[in-house]
Formats: sequence, structure tokens, C-alpha cells
Amino acid sequence: MARMRKPAEGVWNIVRFNWHFYALAAGTVSLLLVAAGLHSGVRPYALALVALISVPVVVSLLVSYYVYDYSGLYSFNWLTIEEASIPATIVNIHAGFDETSQLLHEKYPPGNPAGF
Repeated sequence: MARMRKPAEGVWNIVRFNWHFYALAAGTVSLLLVAAGLHSGVRPYALALVALISVPVVVSLLVSYYVYDYSGLYSFNWLTIEEASIPATIVNIHAGFDETSQLLHEKYPPGNPAGF
């Protein structure tokens, strides 16, 4: 039985692995919002900096959600191997955080010519 991915699991993994970046961004935005509320002279500059920090962070998380959680990347429906060209072995290259080997193993079990 294939492991079901949780909603937004890909984005959560990104936030979990880079928590220090998001904590720094959230802390900086919070301080800038406090400064904007306390000093009207710096408000436009503080809000501009909030936008410059927040927009790239939010956009990158939205793109990550689309790629890792919405697109069907992990269903492997896009990976079609024609019967005539089934390789003897599938090689899965990753950078250490492997979310795909088990899924590939389930899609192409060892008894299958394209197994591991």
C-alpha cells in the first residue's frame, strides 16, 4: 500500500529544514511592524521592508506547495515506461532526504523487470 502524503507535507518539510530562515524573517517582520506602529516617520520605510521580506518568502512557499504538494510529482503518473523499453534497474539519485525510493519501489516492485 502506497504511503499517502499529508496535506502540505512538502512545504512543511521545507519550513522544518530551514526553520532558522523563517524564524529570522518572521522576527524581522514583527520588529518592523512594531516600529511602523510606534513611529509614523519610519512607517513607509518599515512597511516597504516588510513587503521586501514577506513577498519572496510567501511566493517561494506557494511555488513549493505547487511543485511538491499539488502537482502530483509523488504519484509518478508522469513516469511512464513502455513495456518494450523497461530497464533492468531503476537508479534513484537524491541528495540525502529521500522521499521517492519507497514510492518507486511500490510502483515498480522487485518482481517487475523495472524493479530495484
